[in-house]
Amino acid sequence: MTAEGRLELIGIDKRYGETTVLSGIDLTVEDGEFMTILGPSGSGKTTVLRLIGGFIAPDGGEIRFDGQNIADVPIHLRPFNTVFQDYALFPHMTVQHNVGYGLMVRSTPADEIKRRVGEALDVVALGDLGGRYPAQLSGGQRQRVALARALVCEPKLILLDEPLGALDAELRRQMQTFLKSLQRRVGITFVFVTHDQEEAITMSDRISVMNEGVIEQIGRPDDIYYRPESRFVATFFGDNNLIAGRKAADDRIDTGLGPIRCIDPGLGEIANGQALSLAVRPESLQLDFDVDPPSDDLINRIPITIQSVEFVGSTSRVLACPSSAPDQPLLVKTPSRMQGMPFREGDPGILTWSAENSVVLPDDGSSK
Repeated sequence: MTAEGRLELIGIDKRYGETTVLSGIDLTVEDGEFMTILGPSGSGKTTVLRLIGGFIAPDGGEIRFDGQNIADVPIHLRPFNTVFQDYALFPHMTVQHNVGYGLMVRSTPADEIKRRVGEALDVVALGDLGGRYPAQLSGGQRQRVALARALVCEPKLILLDEPLGALDAELRRQMQTFLKSLQRRVGITFVFVTHDQEEAITMSDRISVMNEGVIEQIGRPDDIYYRPESRFVATFFGDNNLIAGRKAADDRIDTGLGPIRCIDPGLGEIANGQALSLAVRPESLQLDFDVDPPSDDLINRIPITIQSVEFVGSTSRVLACPSSAPDQPLLVKTPSRMQGMPFREGDPGILTWSAENSVVLPDDGSSK
């Protein structure tokens, strides 16, 4: 694979005084990819975006694009554009003038500006609103004007700094779909920063999960969701049950809930007797009220008592207390029933899950 269109961050460090903000960041974004940088506030994700865009300079490492180190290249000479959360539109300019402003400062001929602005507005479905001012637009329309302004200069890469953060929930979902569809149509590389896990899952080709200035894991949304590589990713990226234990022989884990079987390649890297945690997604757990079903060596079975049932629409959140450890309830997500829930608080039952649905995490929380 050639380096054309590829963005590479290699060993990037960033400090402010005595405070280290980023440490040894390695990240590759392929040409035409939708890469999301996900993390909580203060994780360093916006700093990464600002470094790529040229707003700040790294204290160590390289930023390479098309195989060339651009760490010292000024912001206006990088083939990138940025879309900010507040859109940064000029209130005294019409939509057309806002979108064409970057072309105007580059002394682009007027007829070419008109053509390219029209094409950009058509791409974001605002072709008939060019004469309006930002104050006359909805939040979603202003967001699309900001996107058109980024597209019109024909960048090789667009940086998006939490651009949907100011939108209400329904409009945000609409814009997620629109953004992903737009990126596919124009074929431009998107680097998108967010703290919203659902947003990252919905839109991304790959996700880079950050925490305290380092990258915890990079991968496809389904890989990160179902195969987290650290305790942080397991707990930050959606709900998860963490069960502490120690490795016994073969694929068995000794836990406070009793012995649990686990089929995970990561288990082979852990010595017998070593402390670890198992991550089990709530939707992988099933409630069973047959106390003596046919045995299956690959199904874990834990006696429980229902502590609480919370109806949340199509699913219900159930807290199930293991009989062997009633102070360690496990979260179960189960489809709600149109005729009412088949269980109630205080009901006894059996919690089951496949050995393949347990993910091994070293006890110190580091990557496997």
